[in-house]
Amino acid sequence: MLKKTRAFMFFILLSLYMTINALATPVYLYQTTENWLSLSSVKTFLDLILTDNKIIKDLTLLQSSSDHSSSALIIPLSGKLTSNEITQILEYAETGKLIFYPLSAQANESNQEFFSRLIDSSPVKTSTVRLLDGTDSTISYTEFKSGCFFHENIVSSINTDATRKLFVTLLREINPSFLEKTDRTIHERVLEIETLIQNTLLHTSIPEKATANDLATGLTALLSKAKTIESSGSGKIWSLNSLKLEVENQIELYKASSFESMPVETRGIWISSKAIPKTEPGIKEMVRMIKDAGFNVILPEVFFHGYTIYPSLVAKEYGIDHQSPNFLNFDPLQILVEEANKNNIEIHPWFSVFYVGLNSYGPILSKYPDWIAVNKNGSFGYKRDGNHLYFASPLNLDFRDYVTNLMQEVAKYGVDGIHLDYVRYGGMDVPETDYSKDAVSNFTLRYGLLPDERRTSAPMLWINYRSNGIDQLVEMASKKIKKIDPDIYLSAAVAPDGPPSKWQRNYLQNWPLWLEHGYVDFVIPMTYSPNPANVAGWFSSAVKKAPPTSQVFAGVSGFNLYNRLSLNNQVSQLGRTSGSLGSFFFAYDHFDLQSLKVLRAGVFSQDAAPAHRLFLEDWDALLTHLTKKLSKAKNTLSLDAFRILEKEYNELTLKKDSITSLRVYLSSLNQVRYLLSLVLQPAYASASLDLTGDLQMLERWLLAFGRKGILQNEVIEEIENCLIRLEELAPSTIFSTIPQYLYESRIFDISFHSEVNKLISAQALDPVYKSNLNLKTVLEKLAFTTLLLQGGEM
Repeated sequence: MLKKTRAFMFFILLSLYMTINALATPVYLYQTTENWLSLSSVKTFLDLILTDNKIIKDLTLLQSSSDHSSSALIIPLSGKLTSNEITQILEYAETGKLIFYPLSAQANESNQEFFSRLIDSSPVKTSTVRLLDGTDSTISYTEFKSGCFFHENIVSSINTDATRKLFVTLLREINPSFLEKTDRTIHERVLEIETLIQNTLLHTSIPEKATANDLATGLTALLSKAKTIESSGSGKIWSLNSLKLEVENQIELYKASSFESMPVETRGIWISSKAIPKTEPGIKEMVRMIKDAGFNVILPEVFFHGYTIYPSLVAKEYGIDHQSPNFLNFDPLQILVEEANKNNIEIHPWFSVFYVGLNSYGPILSKYPDWIAVNKNGSFGYKRDGNHLYFASPLNLDFRDYVTNLMQEVAKYGVDGIHLDYVRYGGMDVPETDYSKDAVSNFTLRYGLLPDERRTSAPMLWINYRSNGIDQLVEMASKKIKKIDPDIYLSAAVAPDGPPSKWQRNYLQNWPLWLEHGYVDFVIPMTYSPNPANVAGWFSSAVKKAPPTSQVFAGVSGFNLYNRLSLNNQVSQLGRTSGSLGSFFFAYDHFDLQSLKVLRAGVFSQDAAPAHRLFLEDWDALLTHLTKKLSKAKNTLSLDAFRILEKEYNELTLKKDSITSLRVYLSSLNQVRYLLSLVLQPAYASASLDLTGDLQMLERWLLAFGRKGILQNEVIEEIENCLIRLEELAPSTIFSTIPQYLYESRIFDISFHSEVNKLISAQALDPVYKSNLNLKTVLEKLAFTTLLLQGGEM
């Protein structure tokens, strides 16, 4: 019984559907083998405005109903109508409406006699409409009793506002019910827009910013525009769809304006070689867009898959292809440098150092196959995402010399920096490479062991040996580049983990060592994730592995993000955490114009000086920025708490012009640290979230500045004072004799600091001196002071 009831209900519903379908009054589209492509464009537009339409391939089908008073027949004319077609069209025209348009001038001419018969029987109105598509184009049409005849092929203008509006007007005149769905959808779309705007303006907390106020005013204007479209009856559903997208984009910008912008911050963006335009105007436009977005450093890839993007004399001397085929007869690097200078933006050309072949050996390994990194099983490279990547051996001296010569060549272009990527071993199977013949034989010659010899120190020595090969290349690159210009910055993209070990090989990339020895000026741990909160700890760990006087900037993702606002989140949650004052986005390829606007509306809303410059005026700008934030904290703190905070901060600012003096520098550093401890106390809880991060950035900036900007004669004087004190506290012991030897030998590089650190560890275990707190204090003071040494003779 239940099955019969269900079957009966289904029959009723099917009959009802067929009845409604039979009563529907669609727009008929006459399709022939010659006009189907043109007709599909018109059908697409009718589908857009939700108008019922039906393809008719045989005009005799129209005879099923004698009354077509509420329907229209659209006919693209591809040639002369046949007598049968004319008969059927005239019969339809007795009650229905016709819309013709020609596909060619010949189609017009060949049907003039037929049009005369239609027009002679009714009043005629001929009109012309300007298309407003950026040209002086127009479309003209003639209205007559039975319909409308376009004089031109409307398919060429069906995407313009004027033609669409005209079509809607005609359909509404023929039968207003054609556009009932359109009008309902337009009303719904306007409500959606109104809800989006109201929810944003009512429930989004935005600080007082002129840009935010402008965006709020703009959103209100867009809502008025949407309501005007609805009231006009123009059926412009396409315009409302575009308007909704514009509203969503404006809301993104409005919400982005809640993010804070810093006056001093390194803001970089990688540009892969495939994204570098192949024309001078294209490069100029790209650099301008990047600058307008608020970036101050660009990293264009100039060495990729073994090719240079610029014409290289070095490559030519080695018999290697002197330039990528994509850039022949053109020097994009020269234009990039010129445009970067014009736009006051730094340029740090990017080298994919050891990664020299994609799906082939590439120009380098084809010429010099002995330079390739060989896996333990004799294979080369590794597979990733369907591609095969080939690497040069970091242990090959000839390759090291070649690639660093390229860097030296690029340095002569007048660049601001050189950036190293893939300065590591390839793949996750680091233990299985590099077993090239020279690498193994040189290791055996040096240690008298095979790399995997069991029950010996060979495995750990093999790890260090290969890692040292990369260290030596970075050192070589630094020396060659600084020889061209000592002010050129050298940076590297690195894995966030620290130095390699038996358990954590980390691509055998010992980047903390590069920072300690001053081979690189800063590193960028690659912390890519759609959720910055997931990798905040990862980045923080990387910062802790770096020497305290080093600069570490976040490498953040421009791809696979939840939404564009995540771009701002990544800067605020990564690039400004752990004391970092910078972010680098990977990569320009993943950005659209709206993404650049979102950054400019938010974290990059004010221009910033690059933090890695460590200029004295940047310290003043950071203090001024914090002064403004401090004044706002007055409203959230008790009067006593604020006065204490204000007093300590004022003492810090009084010293701002004298931090090149060691005494003032150390005093300022201690002042910042005291302020940090202060705002973490319960009395300052309401202000800590706003001030803690800023104070951490001040501390990190000061630590980095110390290695570059402190007067060296005062550093030496402080070391001398420590030596005198050590001799008093621990005479004729390693705690006094080793520092004295280093000083007298004028060893003023990182070795001095490293040796003093070893003494601190030794003192903690020494049965005689481990409880001597004065000795510990002096050794720690000496260790920090030696970090400020800039090397060389004093």
